[in-house]
Amino acid sequence: MSIDRGQVTRFILLLLVYGTGQTAAEVASPGPEAPALSRPDAGRKASGREFWVADYGAKGDGRQLDTTALQSAIDDCAERGGGTVIVPKGDYPTGGLVLKDHVILHLSAGARVLGTGQPQDYRKHGCLLYASEAKNIGLSGPGIIDGRGAGVRQNRYLIACFRNCRQISLAGVTLKDSAAWGVHLIECDQVRVDGIRIDSVVNANNDGLDLDGCQNVFISNCHFRCGDDAIALKTNRRVPCKNITIANCVLSSRWAAFRFGPESRGNFENIAVSNCTIEDTFGCGIKLQMAEGAQMKNILFANLVMDNVTGPISLRLGNWVSGILARDGNAGRAIGTFQDVRFSNIRARVAANAQTERYSSTVFNAGTPFPGEEKSCISITGLPGHPITGISLSDIHITFPGGGTAAEAARREVPDLPDTYPEYFMFGVLPAYGLYAHHVKGLVLNHVQFDLAAPDLRPAIVTDDAEDLTLADCQAQGDRSAGCLVRLQQTRQAFVHGLRALNEVGTLVRVEGRDTQAIGLTGNDGRRADRLVELGDGVDKAKIDWGANLGRH
Repeated sequence: MSIDRGQVTRFILLLLVYGTGQTAAEVASPGPEAPALSRPDAGRKASGREFWVADYGAKGDGRQLDTTALQSAIDDCAERGGGTVIVPKGDYPTGGLVLKDHVILHLSAGARVLGTGQPQDYRKHGCLLYASEAKNIGLSGPGIIDGRGAGVRQNRYLIACFRNCRQISLAGVTLKDSAAWGVHLIECDQVRVDGIRIDSVVNANNDGLDLDGCQNVFISNCHFRCGDDAIALKTNRRVPCKNITIANCVLSSRWAAFRFGPESRGNFENIAVSNCTIEDTFGCGIKLQMAEGAQMKNILFANLVMDNVTGPISLRLGNWVSGILARDGNAGRAIGTFQDVRFSNIRARVAANAQTERYSSTVFNAGTPFPGEEKSCISITGLPGHPITGISLSDIHITFPGGGTAAEAARREVPDLPDTYPEYFMFGVLPAYGLYAHHVKGLVLNHVQFDLAAPDLRPAIVTDDAEDLTLADCQAQGDRSAGCLVRLQQTRQAFVHGLRALNEVGTLVRVEGRDTQAIGLTGNDGRRADRLVELGDGVDKAKIDWGANLGRH
């Protein structure tokens, strides 16, 4: 049987076109991120789209400072209309470099671009790789950029900072050992980050990827191990973080895996995070902090696994101010809004302690944990008259370490701390082991399960100043010596149904507070509870609606 090679070629091309959504011309034409890597003759500058740094004098021997050669290759590439600057195998120490329009810096396998460890070499821009007002730029390849930032204590430099750029692509590279943050993108648009690795735990504030006022961002298939926040979103000016998708990443950090805020002068909106694993993270898995008057809204977290984390989720609406605004204080400033955030399909195991011994002594607070870092729970805290609204947690299964005491469970007056720097541990040990909600409206818990690795005398769930609360098909472990499994304090318009204790408890639901009213309880399983409901002093029994519930016979 004869084979028509032309038909086979056309068939394969059609598969590529329909499988990727690209046109045939796009599939057939290699872009700058896929250079041919065919080395030109020595001493002859590359023509076309490839610019080899050796042709500009780069040695790659680990001894010569290759700053001038690398920058010359970048400049020549930009002047000729753009292309790929190719760094072949070797070690290239360099000072600060400036990336320019239509230039992709490609690090071949075995290529290492090295920081000098000397802050004076990065004084102009404060980073190893810088770009401003540039378009169609990026990094590619399997090589490494090593900041060699261990031991740098003052004038710490970043690995990369791009400011007001668009059409950015970061693909495949490994970034390690920054003196400060890894990558800082400031008010950038159309950003794609795919398959990069950041391994940086050698200094204070070793963030992985920071987005400040960025829009239209896609982050996927990345692996970050950081001494500080792994992926941080912030808005230091009024430019929003908007239209951001994060997927298929593995994250580990001494602090948060995901942190939005607290620098929040612009909005955070239309953000989706999915299919990520968070492990060995000891500053709260997810921290969302709205503190400087803007809005946080329309945010989704779905399909996440957290293993050995503290927190694991902290939402905070406060009135803290940063930087230059702090001079005037926060009196008279408008408080922002925090609404419409959904968490779904999350599995987590919460660490018994912050395990700071895993991190170098140079990492911020790598020694003794802060009070409140241990025995931590999900916390959702607004301010009086300014509730966090529209939060939904569904299909959540979390195992907590236990260890809470009766004295900790007895806390009724948790301070608001409106102008305190927001942190998940800011209130100390909270009176719930699973979820504590203070100043909230429209909170929904649906199909939520809380387990304990060891006994805990705190309730699984405590709400205080809550309105329009729904607990649906929730179940949790408790302790017969604890006061209750769920405590509704100063709570209005609550509907609790399908609540179930996973072991023997004293009281299933305790209702307290003179402002508590319109509490509906129906379809709950109290067969493992000595008492289905307990009323605190001052609660009007007429304001509690008991439906059909299961109890002991």
